[in-house]
Amino acid sequence: MDEAWTLNALSPLDGRYAKKLEPLRPLLSEGGFIAHRLRVEIEWLIALSDAGLPELAPYTPAARRRLRAIALIRAAPRAPRGSRRS
Repeated sequence: MDEAWTLNALSPLDGRYAKKLEPLRPLLSEGGFIAHRLRVEIEWLIALSDAGLPELAPYTPAARRRLRAIALIRAAPRAPRGSRRS
Protein backbone atom coordinates (compact mmCIF):
# COMPACT_ATOMS: atom_id res chain seq x y z
CA MET A 1 0.00 0.00 0.00
CA ASP A 2 1.37 3.40 -0.86
CA GLU A 3 1.53 6.18 1.72
CA ALA A 4 -1.21 8.34 0.17
CA TRP A 5 -3.71 5.47 0.29
CA THR A 6 -2.73 4.61 3.87
CA LEU A 7 -3.33 8.19 5.02
CA ASN A 8 -6.79 8.19 3.46
CA ALA A 9 -7.85 4.73 4.57
CA LEU A 10 -10.65 4.57 7.11
CA SER A 11 -10.70 0.91 8.08
CA PRO A 12 -11.04 -2.56 6.61
CA LEU A 13 -14.44 -1.33 5.39
CA ASP A 14 -12.65 0.55 2.61
CA GLY A 15 -12.93 -2.46 0.32
CA ARG A 16 -16.61 -3.30 0.14
CA TYR A 17 -18.01 0.04 1.31
CA ALA A 18 -15.46 2.44 -0.20
CA LYS A 19 -17.99 4.37 -2.29
CA LYS A 20 -20.38 4.82 0.63
CA LEU A 21 -17.56 5.92 2.96
CA GLU A 22 -15.99 8.39 0.51
CA PRO A 23 -17.65 11.49 2.06
CA LEU A 24 -16.17 10.57 5.46
CA ARG A 25 -12.62 10.10 4.20
CA PRO A 26 -11.49 13.77 4.55
CA LEU A 27 -12.78 13.86 8.13
CA LEU A 28 -12.05 10.45 9.63
CA SER A 29 -8.92 9.18 7.88
CA GLU A 30 -5.39 9.57 9.23
CA GLY A 31 -4.76 12.28 6.63
CA GLY A 32 -7.89 14.10 7.77
CA PHE A 33 -6.75 13.86 11.39
CA ILE A 34 -3.36 15.33 10.48
CA ALA A 35 -4.97 18.21 8.53
CA HIS A 36 -7.32 19.09 11.41
CA ARG A 37 -4.54 18.76 13.96
CA LEU A 38 -2.43 21.19 11.93
CA ARG A 39 -5.28 23.72 11.96
CA VAL A 40 -5.60 23.43 15.74
CA GLU A 41 -1.84 23.80 16.27
CA ILE A 42 -1.70 26.91 14.06
CA GLU A 43 -4.61 28.53 15.90
CA TRP A 44 -2.95 27.65 19.23
CA LEU A 45 0.28 29.29 18.09
CA ILE A 46 -1.63 32.43 17.08
CA ALA A 47 -3.46 32.46 20.45
CA LEU A 48 -0.13 32.14 22.27
CA SER A 49 1.22 35.09 20.30
CA ASP A 50 -1.73 37.14 21.57
CA ALA A 51 -1.21 36.07 25.19
CA GLY A 52 1.51 38.65 25.85
CA LEU A 53 4.36 36.20 26.36
CA PRO A 54 7.74 37.94 26.18
CA GLU A 55 9.17 35.09 24.07
CA LEU A 56 6.54 35.39 21.35
CA ALA A 57 5.46 38.71 19.87
CA PRO A 58 1.96 38.99 18.40
CA TYR A 59 1.78 38.02 14.73
CA THR A 60 0.90 40.63 12.14
CA PRO A 61 -2.34 40.14 10.16
CA ALA A 62 -0.25 39.12 7.13
CA ALA A 63 1.64 36.51 9.16
CA ARG A 64 -1.65 35.14 10.50
CA ARG A 65 -2.99 34.80 6.95
CA ARG A 66 0.18 32.97 5.88
CA LEU A 67 -0.01 30.60 8.84
CA ARG A 68 -3.67 29.83 8.19
CA ALA A 69 -2.91 29.26 4.50
CA ILE A 70 -0.50 26.48 5.51
CA ALA A 71 -3.41 24.50 6.92
CA LEU A 72 -5.30 24.89 3.64
CA ILE A 73 -2.30 23.82 1.57
CA ARG A 74 -1.66 20.82 3.81
CA ALA A 75 -5.17 19.42 3.49
CA ALA A 76 -5.50 15.65 3.62
CA PRO A 77 -3.69 14.05 0.66
CA ARG A 78 -5.88 12.27 -1.85
CA ALA A 79 -4.76 9.07 -3.53
CA PRO A 80 -5.64 8.98 -7.23
CA ARG A 81 -8.23 6.38 -8.18
CA GLY A 82 -6.63 3.11 -9.13
CA SER A 83 -3.37 3.82 -7.27
CA ARG A 84 -4.16 1.30 -4.53
CA ARG A 85 -1.63 -1.52 -4.44
CA SER A 86 -2.52 -5.05 -3.44
